[in-house]
Amino acid sequence: LDAIAGEAGPFQARLECDGAENEDPEPVEPADVAVDVVFSPQDYEASHLPATVTVIDSATEHLDVAMYSFRDATLVDAIGRAVQRGVAVRAILESARADRSDPDGSKAQQLEQLGAEVRWVNKIMHHKFAMADGPVADVAAAHTARLVTGSANWSYSAATRYDENTLFVEGDDKLVLAFQREFNLLWANGRAFPGSEELS
Repeated sequence: LDAIAGEAGPFQARLECDGAENEDPEPVEPADVAVDVVFSPQDYEASHLPATVTVIDSATEHLDVAMYSFRDATLVDAIGRAVQRGVAVRAILESARADRSDPDGSKAQQLEQLGAEVRWVNKIMHHKFAMADGPVADVAAAHTARLVTGSANWSYSAATRYDENTLFVEGDDKLVLAFQREFNLLWANGRAFPGSEELS
């Protein structure tokens, strides 16, 4: 306890509660949060990759991706379909940092050619998360956004060979807003792909 008026020494505190001893507490409604987890290794069809395609295919307005290693072609196709639906796709890729000097054939270039906007940052970007219809323009969207996060990259090996985890979350406003803030911070401090300018 903090002393009153700067007094020092030992203090005693007494807690008095008003209310009947046998009064039942107010029931707490369970939060409207849906969480699922997919562990690797799995057969490809049961892995996090097709489940992530489902999330991308559900996007109607925004898709934000921060991915360390992105190699799976089905996810590239899903992003292409999202762009064709009018979804604004932003991707921060670790590989784009190196690929900017020789972009031909890179995943970053593939995504840009599909209509996504790709950026890179000048440090190792080790995140693995994506958010469909997040609170980009409207905080209320945090409740209905679909977040995919965990240890797994978007690669065949992460799905079928390595011990990984991928969480699929919907309805957790606080968590979604935290991930959106992190993405926005990276995006604001990133550079367009391709580009040769260095971050200060």
